[in-house]
Amino acid sequence: MLYAMSRNSFLSTLVVEQVIVVSGETGCGKTTQLPQYILEYEIEAARGAACSIICTQPRRISAMSVSERVAAERGEKLGESVGYKVRLEGMRGRDTRLLFCTTGILLRRLLLDRDLKGVTHVIVDEIHERGMNEDFLLIVLRDLLPRRPELRLILMSATLNADLFSSYFGGAPAIHIPRRGRAGRVQPGECYHLYPRSVYDAFADYQLPELLRTPLQSLCLQIKSLQLGSISEFLSRALQPPEPLSVQNAVDYLKVIGALDEHENLTVLGRHLSVLPVEPKLGKMLILGTIFNCLDPIMTVVAGLSVRDPFLIPFDKKDLAESAKAQFSARDCSDHLALVRAYNGWKDAERQQSGHEYCWKNFLSAQTLKAIDSLTKQFFSLLKDTGLVDKPSENCNSRSIDEHLMRAVICAGLFPGLCSVVNKEKSITLKTMEDGQVLLYSNSVNAGVPKIPYPWLVFNEKVKVNSVFLRDSTGVSDSVLLLFGGNIERGGLDGHLKMLGGYLDFFMKPTLGDMYLSLKRELEELIQNKLLDPKLDIQFHNELLMAIRLLVSEDQCEGRFVFGRQLPASSKKAEKAKNVAGDGGGNSKNELQTLLARAGHEAPTYKTKQLKNNLVGQPCSSKKLAEKDAAAAALLWLKGETHSYSRNTDSSVLLKKSKTINQNRIPVRDGKWN
Repeated sequence: MLYAMSRNSFLSTLVVEQVIVVSGETGCGKTTQLPQYILEYEIEAARGAACSIICTQPRRISAMSVSERVAAERGEKLGESVGYKVRLEGMRGRDTRLLFCTTGILLRRLLLDRDLKGVTHVIVDEIHERGMNEDFLLIVLRDLLPRRPELRLILMSATLNADLFSSYFGGAPAIHIPRRGRAGRVQPGECYHLYPRSVYDAFADYQLPELLRTPLQSLCLQIKSLQLGSISEFLSRALQPPEPLSVQNAVDYLKVIGALDEHENLTVLGRHLSVLPVEPKLGKMLILGTIFNCLDPIMTVVAGLSVRDPFLIPFDKKDLAESAKAQFSARDCSDHLALVRAYNGWKDAERQQSGHEYCWKNFLSAQTLKAIDSLTKQFFSLLKDTGLVDKPSENCNSRSIDEHLMRAVICAGLFPGLCSVVNKEKSITLKTMEDGQVLLYSNSVNAGVPKIPYPWLVFNEKVKVNSVFLRDSTGVSDSVLLLFGGNIERGGLDGHLKMLGGYLDFFMKPTLGDMYLSLKRELEELIQNKLLDPKLDIQFHNELLMAIRLLVSEDQCEGRFVFGRQLPASSKKAEKAKNVAGDGGGNSKNELQTLLARAGHEAPTYKTKQLKNNLVGQPCSSKKLAEKDAAAAALLWLKGETHSYSRNTDSSVLLKKSKTINQNRIPVRDGKWN
């Protein structure tokens, strides 16, 4: 317990100092006693009615339990002078003067009140954990103090680098509060560690701040929503600033998903994402699930990605567990849709009082499924509070059985988490832009299958062990990617569409390319208008929605368009070399065989005696040149281009449609990820 000397020292210092750093071991009473000392002091000074103390906790359970303890110590009911506020829950009244809340709640209050008007004391507890929200809050509070000289800030921690925090706040005084009974603290004692000294010596003195070890996307959105200026400049003022590259990567990501414009200003989507307490990609899924009336399954997916995996894989029953999960997949190549089916089955079983039997049979965690169920209810309340949902739940789910639409919404949220799929004769190759070849975790429904009938997988996260592994993936088609992925632009040729600055290129008929550009533009306008006016009924745009649903449901899974890399314009030296090598180029045959293999077709074999049967026009005298010209012409045909090759002999070489290629020109895909 705190000594009377510590109480007097703390209060006398608080009168003259705007910031105090307090450190004390767990159990010394700082969390429960110091806020009461401040409240009692203000009441004794006849300032109780004007006093408003906010004490932040890193976790909601801490805010709730501490507030209950303090209210009990004061002989009051919770919600009188002492209350709490956490996400979607709280207990406070008109007379509440001491409020315990999570750090995120205080940050959201700062969205509406940047000066914290009416607040007299802010206590930031457990500051040693160096969570991202805590470090962010410290920057905001340090900027606020000069504007509010009467505001008092108290930083509290169990194990604290007092000098670091003291210097950050201009030499703020530090107070240490000891605890009775600790060996070696207030009396001689011995402490035994059950691990080698070498392990102890290797420990870092303090935990690495979360700001330096986690993605910064959500934090960047908070900075822009608070109108705190440049993201990089603001974060450079942190206690321990993150690397500039990490900041730039976060900004670039937010631009790709449409949360920031090219000038780093919040878009309409970004403003909505900033008020949702989930990762931006998950928030985008929730928003689009609301707009397209498939909310329940999308909330299930988002909740499932926010907690641990509900699918259990016991070491001694791995095969049985994987088979149980595979049955939820229904061979649709989606971990996310498998989760939705497993959750819906559990809900049905719960209504029949057989939830535990269902989980036992299907190797599912009942505790995790209950957490998912709780989160979905919270998400629905959040969306209602933001105005995005203003109708009964059943009206938000008129399209919840449309799995093609759900797949599209999942793609919109997880993009640009994307990898290409190359189906080979006996294996599957997956490649991402940044990492090259990657692997799937063995518990994925897409792992170990002989073929993935989609050209792309969108995934939730990458984990690097020895190789890069992808978690939680869903197969998507070309149309889904073009309409629900990132921004698409025209390329250098008619019918050439680009994504991600040219990392992804699609070649198709010009009229088809124009159609996709038009649909994409109208879809984005509809989403923006819906976000500007949540009461807008998008069913008035039924023709657009029907066209989009038709495209995403009837797209050929194995790839609709020729996908390839747009090569830069050749230099004069390269052109000269090309002319010497012949019009077919030096590697046309190899490129054609690679393209066909990546599309899942058998590569053609060339034989001189078959040239008259397979080629139109006068055969070349050289077998090698004939093969090159045939391959080059085939490449142009696959890309929908027309070109006539002329050699010195004035021969025209055109390849007929191979039996290994679909007569409807199902495309071949190639890309930058060679």
